[in-house]
Amino acid sequence: MKILLVEPDYRHGSASFIKTVTQPNGLKKRTDESLWYPPIGLLKLATFHRMRGDEVKFVIGCDKSVFKDTDLYSSDLLWDRIYITTLFTFDWDNVIKTIEFYKKSVGGSIHKIFVGGIMASIMPNDIFEETGIQPVVGILNSPQQLGLAGDEEIDLLPPDYTVIDNRIYAINDTYYAYATRGCTNKCPWCGVPEIEPTYLKYLDIKPTILKLRELYGDKPRLKLMDNNILASSDIERIVDHYSRRLGEPGYDPKYDLDHNGIIIIEDMLIEISHAGEICRPIVSFFPSPGAISRGQISRLSWSVSYANSVRIDPNIGVVGRSGHVNVSPLSTTTYTLTATNQQATSRKRVTITVQGTSSPEEPPSSEPSPPVSPGPNPTGVLNVLKLKISALPLVGETSLPLVIGGKSAEIRISKGVKTYSLNVSRNRFEFGGKITLLVGGNGILTKRFNFIPNALTKTINVGVISFGDISGNNRIDKEDVALILESIASQTNRGDINVDGAANSLDWALLQVNFGKAGN
Repeated sequence: MKILLVEPDYRHGSASFIKTVTQPNGLKKRTDESLWYPPIGLLKLATFHRMRGDEVKFVIGCDKSVFKDTDLYSSDLLWDRIYITTLFTFDWDNVIKTIEFYKKSVGGSIHKIFVGGIMASIMPNDIFEETGIQPVVGILNSPQQLGLAGDEEIDLLPPDYTVIDNRIYAINDTYYAYATRGCTNKCPWCGVPEIEPTYLKYLDIKPTILKLRELYGDKPRLKLMDNNILASSDIERIVDHYSRRLGEPGYDPKYDLDHNGIIIIEDMLIEISHAGEICRPIVSFFPSPGAISRGQISRLSWSVSYANSVRIDPNIGVVGRSGHVNVSPLSTTTYTLTATNQQATSRKRVTITVQGTSSPEEPPSSEPSPPVSPGPNPTGVLNVLKLKISALPLVGETSLPLVIGGKSAEIRISKGVKTYSLNVSRNRFEFGGKITLLVGGNGILTKRFNFIPNALTKTINVGVISFGDISGNNRIDKEDVALILESIASQTNRGDINVDGAANSLDWALLQVNFGKAGN
């Protein structure tokens, strides 16, 4: 078979980088720290197929070289299988473009295209709806997941480093491996519980390590890509596997773990990519432009990962994990974005300079708040509130106001039945105390819940929420009918109930379904 392995070109400036590092007699040899992480899953597939005698080729992005100028759909020119890896969900557009591009190289036979990886495991239904391709979800263990016979454990195969360019990828001084799978933590904002739901504290990969040394020789560094290896009670046995003296009778490896997450044994350096570290929110936050005259507008844009609560001060409040807002400050103003998850808080500040006004006062230190210690909560307060909400009529994303124990909050919701998590630890809701939760507003009928927290996390099944309260009087009645008809006639967004960008007959139908309902 002819096998094509594809990594989407999602790195900024990749074309320029590749041209620089691959030109003849160009720059001096780069260290692995300045090169790209290799797509380990694709490299294991390369080993799998070459063991079966298949022809394997690896490309980056939408590579036109996989096509021929003539006879495009001749059977001897098409690929028998194409594997496309995925990474972050914010690369959605790029991944979909790549999938559509390679449909041509299999003559439209989409059953020959296999999509896997992180994004594919988190958003399989979305990818299927967009492309017609059902992704491979989770860890690739068996050929049967690919519609092939066999009993090979694909995830334990050694990666084939020969299919990628060592001038581009960091494979010169470094091996990559997994010694465990999954994570003992079940953080609500993290994708690991979906991708690797079961924590395996020990993988016997001695054969893999020995094979890597046989094929490629010793390398001074090995990077473990585990999600939380230090949660394993078999850490000493794992370290033993990576010693160059593996297999020597009576060898007892000595090791230590430094503060950078690096295992140091007698004869090898082992880096841990995710050594059970504090998972801080990652924040991108910037103004455009950064300097204006009084009365002009600047746009604040942001994108946050690994957070379940995001707010911007002053005067903006709770926001979604990505978005933008136009501001027009009267004087030079510093805006602070605060992103929080169960373990840590990250802050980033930007200043919009209004010409002719004074600079703002120096903001307080931006050092992140200390992490919440794992284990029992000594103060007995609620940390995380989870809301399971059904919002099937939505097309776009909208804000849902909340009042939790008298404290106002807001979350962004989207189509489907989903669970949303909020960090409420700062509100100090003590165990045993009654809390009233109000869910609704912004065109949504309010629902009331009373509960008593007795654990760090509390889940409330909000259920189906009702849309159409345009007037804001907490019932859907004739006033809302008049308002939506006016909105449709004047083409304003006030009557855009399902958030599809316009007030139309779909919103009218949704209001009719909920007509007569009232909040509580």
